[in-house]
Amino acid sequence: MGAGVIALWAPIALLITGSVMLSHVVAMPDPDPDAHARLLAAYQVDEGVVHVISMGCSCTTGLLDHLGARGRLPERRETVFLIGAADEPARRLTERGYEVHVLPRDRAEGELGLDVAPVLIVFADDGAMAWRGGYFAVPAANDPLDDEVIAAVDAGEAPASLPVFGCAVDPALRRQLDPLGLTQ
Repeated sequence: MGAGVIALWAPIALLITGSVMLSHVVAMPDPDPDAHARLLAAYQVDEGVVHVISMGCSCTTGLLDHLGARGRLPERRETVFLIGAADEPARRLTERGYEVHVLPRDRAEGELGLDVAPVLIVFADDGAMAWRGGYFAVPAANDPLDDEVIAAVDAGEAPASLPVFGCAVDPALRRQLDPLGLTQ
């Protein structure tokens, strides 16, 4: 009897754990540049640093804590797009000097077509998009590398690409990665 319970429990536990962890141990597809172009055009952002963060993602808390502790870089315009309900995080980030926009999930998914988050976009001084990618070099990392990427762009260097370890914003991609619907 005990072996039968374990034989039933183990695959279910593995399926649930795998479904919850998949997006944080496997890199997301490369972010859609057209979706980011639509987002930036809709909010007239063509300079500084842009953070695109999904509020339903488990990595969000650490990233928001990092941005809140650091505050807006004094020499940069920093814009944060929060996808989903985010009143308290939006208030805290605004107090720290960030320009914050809360995007309803249906707008982010539909009209703008955002697919994955968190995504970092850095513009060079000449207004050209110099870098776009994730925050972490390895899965489930706790230390975002945005400060290093920004410093490299400011020094005229081409920072190494970083994959997006995070969550799917696009509903079809979310269903593909989390067929049980456990994470969002």
